[in-house]
Amino acid sequence: YSAHSAAINGLDVCIKKQLIATASTDRTVRIWDYEKRSLEITGTFSEEGHGVAFHPSGFHIVVGFTDKLRFLNIIDKKLVTYREIPLKSCKEIKFCYGGHLVAVASGNVIHIFNFYTGECPPNFIFKGQETNITSIHWTTDDMGFFSSNWNGIIERARLSTGAAEVVYSLKGTKITSVLEVTGKDKILYAGTSDRQIRSFKDKAPLAVMDAGATLGNLVITRSQSYFIAGVEEKQKPGPLRVYKYPLNGEFAEVEAHSAEVRKIRISYNDRYLFSAGADGTLFVFEIRKAAKTEDIRIIYSAEILYSRKELEDKVRETEALEESNKERSEENERVYNEEKRLKHQEIEQRQHILDEQTKLYDDFMRMAEEEIAAVMAAHDEKKKLIIEEYEQKKQDEKRVYKEKIKEEDGRMMELEKEIKTQEDNHKKTLEDAEKKHEAMISELTTKHREKMESIKREAADLDEKIAKSETEYVAKRTQLETETWKNLDEQSIQNYTEMHYLIKDKYKASKELEEIKTRMENNKKKVAASVETKGSNANKLKANQSTIQALKNEIQTIEKDIEDRNETIKQKHLRVEELRRKEQELEKFKFVLDYKMRELKSEMEPKKQEIEKLNEQKLKMDEEVTHFTNVNQSMNLIVYDLLARQQGMSTELDKQKLQEQQDNQFKMQFSEDMDDLCKALNDPRLLKEKLIGYHRKYLKASKKKAVGQNENQEEHAKRRKYYEEKIQSLNVNKFTENASHATDNAKLMKENERLLVQYNELLRRLHVQRIADKRKTFNISGRRTAGKERRKEVDLQLATIERLQKEIEMAEEENRRLRVTRPIPQALPPLNRDELDVDGRQESDII
Repeated sequence: YSAHSAAINGLDVCIKKQLIATASTDRTVRIWDYEKRSLEITGTFSEEGHGVAFHPSGFHIVVGFTDKLRFLNIIDKKLVTYREIPLKSCKEIKFCYGGHLVAVASGNVIHIFNFYTGECPPNFIFKGQETNITSIHWTTDDMGFFSSNWNGIIERARLSTGAAEVVYSLKGTKITSVLEVTGKDKILYAGTSDRQIRSFKDKAPLAVMDAGATLGNLVITRSQSYFIAGVEEKQKPGPLRVYKYPLNGEFAEVEAHSAEVRKIRISYNDRYLFSAGADGTLFVFEIRKAAKTEDIRIIYSAEILYSRKELEDKVRETEALEESNKERSEENERVYNEEKRLKHQEIEQRQHILDEQTKLYDDFMRMAEEEIAAVMAAHDEKKKLIIEEYEQKKQDEKRVYKEKIKEEDGRMMELEKEIKTQEDNHKKTLEDAEKKHEAMISELTTKHREKMESIKREAADLDEKIAKSETEYVAKRTQLETETWKNLDEQSIQNYTEMHYLIKDKYKASKELEEIKTRMENNKKKVAASVETKGSNANKLKANQSTIQALKNEIQTIEKDIEDRNETIKQKHLRVEELRRKEQELEKFKFVLDYKMRELKSEMEPKKQEIEKLNEQKLKMDEEVTHFTNVNQSMNLIVYDLLARQQGMSTELDKQKLQEQQDNQFKMQFSEDMDDLCKALNDPRLLKEKLIGYHRKYLKASKKKAVGQNENQEEHAKRRKYYEEKIQSLNVNKFTENASHATDNAKLMKENERLLVQYNELLRRLHVQRIADKRKTFNISGRRTAGKERRKEVDLQLATIERLQKEIEMAEEENRRLRVTRPIPQALPPLNRDELDVDGRQESDII
């Protein structure tokens, strides 16, 4: 089930049922079963839920929303609103112990509502200080309550007077919760925002205990063994503290919520502790050894609340059923009276018929007395003839049955021999097929393992070749580097010599420039010394200036030449780097690897074809196994049919013997009765009584027996039809099971083929990846991180390959198990002679 997605603001527990209610800022109200640990009801609303209270009966809850107070019924796993009161931000809601009153705190005002009428008299409205109410606690007699607010004031309100009095005032401190403990002395406890627990007795402070944290909600067990509080501090986890009562400052702390604790409650029997926090979680703790006395046993209520409409529907339905019952009883009584009247008429008619029959019977008896002498004389002769005929018939029937039994025994022996030979042949063929199949599978597995080992060896050889080529490449690279560095050294020496000559030329030019400068100085001195010779030396000065300009131009050309030579040196360095990069490509190594890849691809194609051929052979072998199993099943059915026939024959023979014994007993009894009747010929009255008794004994009993036989024949025909239909349905189920097994086997084969294809594809990717990794490992920079990552990928792929191999082996094992544990059709029930219609049909027709 889904839990709250935001902070839980309200929590309350029911007394008569194992239910708790929560209200959250996620706009849902939820009902939970704390014994089953399950969510029972979820109600979604358009406003956030600030507070909730559970009625002691478990049928109603009161929820405070942002702008209203709602009274809800719990009907058929739903929350149904039946009353709304416009009160804003009702964060504290508390039922009295009797459930007839509910206290609701809205801001700094407490309203006491009559729960059943929804009325709130003016004397039941208690206005406190200017700040909001933080907690409400009813007294045990339901005649008043304690309340606390943010200003540090605790008040006691009395319903009888409609007034409230201040119990304690601690201004500047917020009182988070208030709790009254009753016993020998009534003590009031309060948790304050200055991290203390204060106790009061008769409006006087009793004790102050430092808690070290701000405690929000205070509860105590009914046995007054444990005092429990929830830590309510912003931006901190919210644990629960368990104190032994009376308080001595020692406590055990239970870590529960990641944010502050909003509400805590205890079940009525002190077995469970419930806590709800701002983190949206609801905790249910089991309290063990909480009470010093015996546990409080509660028989939870199993009542269900119905709405008025549902109740009216039930009443209407009950009335309709009673009316129909009354009509049916009247109809039954009327039918009974009518049947009774008809039965009386039938009895009178039958009595009349019986009287007439008795008269006729008396006439018959008189005639029988006259004819009895002649009948008895002829009876002795007929009796002898009947006995002789019966003995002859009995001997004939015995002889015929003995011949039939001999023939059936011979046929059964032949059939048993034939079945035994067929079973032996079938077992041999099945064992041979299984041996072939196992040998082929073992051969395939060995071939597959050998191929895998060869592939691994080839991969190892390839790795060795790659390592060898790598060493060759390193040697060649070192050789090329030495050659290039040698060329560079030669070139640098040549450049150095050229630069040396250039520097010498530059030095000479600088010397010449200095000489020219000295000359210029001398000339200047000469010009200064000889001003008068200015005109004569002006031409010389111009000539010197022209020479200086020419020297400057020469110096600039030399500097440009030096810059050009430095540029050529840089270009040569770039050329060396380019040669190194080109050297990394290793065309020769690439050609070798490409050739190796083509060779491996050419080797993979025949292996794939060989695997396909092996799969086809495996499919053919599986088809042969299914064929043999079907033949075995059909042979089993034939055997079961023959056994059923044999059993039917044996039961029929037993029936015939029993019938023969009954006939012998009947004949003996009949002869004894005739002898007894002959003895009574001299006494007409005794003769009449005996004739009536024998008439009832033989003639009426034979009629009843005939009627019973007809009914038994119909019943046997129905049961025979039922068993034939049952056998037909079993045959249909057998064929459907065979077809479904064939489809399952085909699916398994397709899955094996798909796994083999994936395995080969992964092998191909592995080889390609290895080659690519080997290429990437030969970077000139020498970094190996990419190679390590590729190695990890290769290891992962190897792991997947091993996993796929295990799956293939498991699939093969499952296929083998399915072939071994194929369902064998159950034996047909033996045919019973009593369940067949045997009227006038031969035994072979019945079978």
